[in-house]
Amino acid sequence: MRSLVEEGLIIAWEELGDLKTEITLVKKVNSGFDFGTSSVSDESSTNIVVQAVIFESKTRNGLETKEVFFRHEDVGKINQYSKILIDEESWDIGPNIINDDGFTKYLYVNRRGR
Repeated sequence: MRSLVEEGLIIAWEELGDLKTEITLVKKVNSGFDFGTSSVSDESSTNIVVQAVIFESKTRNGLETKEVFFRHEDVGKINQYSKILIDEESWDIGPNIINDDGFTKYLYVNRRGR
């Protein structure tokens, strides 16, 4: 059954055509957190370029938010320490990933308004 869903997702994803935008996911991996200094230690990152559907921005109280939708297989596991670059501008993930069903990811990204 899973392979049938994956095949359907591939077809649906291709049908989105020019609705998709190229983004860069900056996946951060950290090995620890120092509670004394409130800092992340031994942090590294990996950049992954993927296609995503980006929904209209909304601004509230100076915080700009976008909704982003992409395929799970393109990015694997991410966390809210990671960032997304849209048109070379950095966006924070979170605080919540709305949906991660193993096939797709749907999440909010934020930044302070410009």
